[in-house]
Amino acid sequence: MSVEEVALQFVDAINHADINRLAALMTNDHTFIDSDGSKIIGQEAVLTGWSEYFSMMRDYRVTVHETFSSGKTVILVGTATGIYAGNSQSYPENHWTVPAAWRAVTEAIGYPARFCPLRTWGNL
Repeated sequence: MSVEEVALQFVDAINHADINRLAALMTNDHTFIDSDGSKIIGQEAVLTGWSEYFSMMRDYRVTVHETFSSGKTVILVGTATGIYAGNSQSYPENHWTVPAAWRAVTEAIGYPARFCPLRTWGNL
């Protein structure tokens, strides 16, 4: 599986708020890097973060328009969209869409070529 295929599967798992698929696509020491540069390290902590984010941002979706890859790294360019719900009901006026770019790095060492989980996922 190519780095683009792994990253696009990760995006699909995000778009379906599928925590189990996200876990299957992460290394145990996975690092999430937010747009402000803050990091969450470790699969369990990252999955907790995604779960909380999916509760707060209803209908969160990533749309990828282009990918660029080199070695174990892929850059994805597109948009992110969602509805901020916080701890309450979703309102249409809380809908947002922003241009976005992400960087994903796979971990190829020790894994079969057909499956290389992501070591890093983050905003650029």
